[in-house]
Amino acid sequence: MSEQQFVELNTTSTTKIFRHYMLVPWYARAGATILVVAVLSFLQGADEIKHVDALTSKDSILNQVFVKMGWAWTLLAFLVLTLSLLPLSPQPLNASIKMALRALLLTIIFYTWCAVIFPSIEHYTGMCLSNNVVVSRHDKKKCLKSGHKFDSFDISGHAFLMVYCVLTIMQEAQTMRRYMALGQGIGKLNENPDAGNANVQGNSTMTKENAQNLLASDQPKSSEDINKVASSPVQENLEALPDSEVIKFQATYMRLWPIVSIAYVGVCVLCVMWDIVLVITTIYYHTLSEKLLGISIAASSFAFLYKYLFIKLNLL
Repeated sequence: MSEQQFVELNTTSTTKIFRHYMLVPWYARAGATILVVAVLSFLQGADEIKHVDALTSKDSILNQVFVKMGWAWTLLAFLVLTLSLLPLSPQPLNASIKMALRALLLTIIFYTWCAVIFPSIEHYTGMCLSNNVVVSRHDKKKCLKSGHKFDSFDISGHAFLMVYCVLTIMQEAQTMRRYMALGQGIGKLNENPDAGNANVQGNSTMTKENAQNLLASDQPKSSEDINKVASSPVQENLEALPDSEVIKFQATYMRLWPIVSIAYVGVCVLCVMWDIVLVITTIYYHTLSEKLLGISIAASSFAFLYKYLFIKLNLL
């Protein structure tokens, strides 16, 4: 298989996965999640489905290894993907700093809700029941240790975490837009290898960084635009480079593609896993109001960060 075919095959495969799963608008994803959770919660007999201990119990590997460290896995996934794309960034250092600050702020929001606010609400709304009689309030550990039932408004941390993680991963994976644009642009340029020579004299001052800055603005905004990422602006920007720079740029891209592809597949697998966990939570745990509130808080927190704060602080 030629280098050109290699690039095109990789880009085409990645594009299909990206378009059909990861390019869903965040508000559509949040809305669909609320709808699915509501339907499953009202589905007659859903709460009578037997537990599959290896998958749905609180002591399962899925819960103990992945869900309890869900935010750590999510951070690892998006950091690996973002770092693997840094060599193709016009300003790698600046991009790294922004990425680190986003990760920090995302973690602060996650910790505030899941480790501070949710437990506090559960504590102050709780009652310890023995044979449906209130025996004490606000002491969950002591209540459960005594063999009683602790009844409270327990906002679903699982629902919050899964939605928050998936929306974050999907947003951070948008950097793949530029990667795919570059791949298809290189493929088009390989179809016409003399294009670079034709532009060398007229663009002798064009540098790799200049071309990257131009390419950075050629990111598709929707799934339809993905099919057009190899259109003339991207190809012309690459053609503007001298042959030596094109070769270096293409070599960098080819060196990175295995790492980027593996990282991206890992991100997609993680999103699917979090969706499965959300379905399990919906069927077996929490009331509908607790789940919907967790999802709503997650979507609102995501929107505040990515659609307001990160833009205001120029962290995207």
